[in-house]
Amino acid sequence: MPEISFITTCMGRLEHLQQSLPTWLVQPDCEVVVVDYSCPQRSGDWVENTHPGVKVVRVEGQPYFNVSKARNAGARVASGRWFCMVDADVLLAPGFATEAKLLLDAGCFLRVEQGAPNDLMGMVMISRGAFNAVGGYDEVMEGWGAEDLDMYLRLHHIGQRQTALPARLLTAIPHGDALRTQNAAIRDRVLGWNVNRLYIEGKMSLWRMLGVPPTFEERRSLYALIRRAVMENSDAKEVRVELSLGPNPRVTRADVDFSVVLVLRNPANG
Repeated sequence: MPEISFITTCMGRLEHLQQSLPTWLVQPDCEVVVVDYSCPQRSGDWVENTHPGVKVVRVEGQPYFNVSKARNAGARVASGRWFCMVDADVLLAPGFATEAKLLLDAGCFLRVEQGAPNDLMGMVMISRGAFNAVGGYDEVMEGWGAEDLDMYLRLHHIGQRQTALPARLLTAIPHGDALRTQNAAIRDRVLGWNVNRLYIEGKMSLWRMLGVPPTFEERRSLYALIRRAVMENSDAKEVRVELSLGPNPRVTRADVDFSVVLVLRNPANG
């Protein structure tokens, strides 16, 4: 069993993967999992033909990129004790795994240190046990961004500590913003971020009201509500969404009115 499984996803980013994959393969006691998420460039075929030792997962028939679904698909076939979620545009220093192993502890997860370029902040190392304990990434989330913040919040919720990984061990391949959202369900980067960030706040509020994590259906309904509110009020100074549980068999205090108002302020609109 390898110590670390590098898990990456690809939908239209083959050029970057061709540069980054060799820097992962030289890491000792590691495996690499590449998720071809309906990639128009058939990245999975290139990986199998060029690097046959890499595990390839194919997710077919997807019109839009969902990084949470893609990463969860990779995690299901990974065999390492630790999962390292790394984007296709991230190069690793030759000593990355050797130094990272010195920081690994079952009670923590590793993120790139604060102050590092934003392009590196989505990389995380999580133990297999912690990843399974939080149920992986939230596949309800669409659009660009914040799925990593959601994961970090849930890891903290189960008592995981955050440990800093030196930024000098990673380098991001420069590219424009258009590539980030080229296959996203919400092509506007700011709107996608706003929807996902407000959804996280709503989900955590719902969790507190229920006393237990909301179900997939509850989360999907919440996401649809917030997405509609943000998209319909994209030009407003703020977006307000009211959540009210109403009758719910999982709430023992039936005499209490559980409700919360979420407010998203848009500084770009005054």
